[in-house]
Amino acid sequence: MRDTRLREEARERSRKWRENNNERVKDYRRRNKPRILKYQRKYREDNPEVMRESLIKSRYGISLSDYEEMLSTQSHCCAICGTDNPGGNGRFHVDHCHSSAKVRGLLCWRCNVGLGQFKDDADLLEKASLYLRKHSK
Repeated sequence: MRDTRLREEARERSRKWRENNNERVKDYRRRNKPRILKYQRKYREDNPEVMRESLIKSRYGISLSDYEEMLSTQSHCCAICGTDNPGGNGRFHVDHCHSSAKVRGLLCWRCNVGLGQFKDDADLLEKASLYLRKHSK
């Protein structure tokens, strides 16, 4: 607990220093850009799970453990078609409402792309379903 508090205090001091020394920070970054980029690239390569957790948290507001719990609840399958093969990058995609940002479930690549092509419009999807049913006889 104490370590966490000390870390938070150090982060806050660092943030304030950067805020008060904005030009120095910009100058440092400008002068050291290749070295900084190399460090960042290596960090991302060495810490893929940290990067993945950060991405999921920033995009969807859920933790990696939330993602894993959702996947377990869905029996490690797509919430729409039920496949256990996520396709694409090998991981299930986080489906979310683009207007409310609410996470709906985890989808395979095909279902995620399919919903995206229909712009999450349930009426349009229903029309497409009726069309397919009509012409499948």
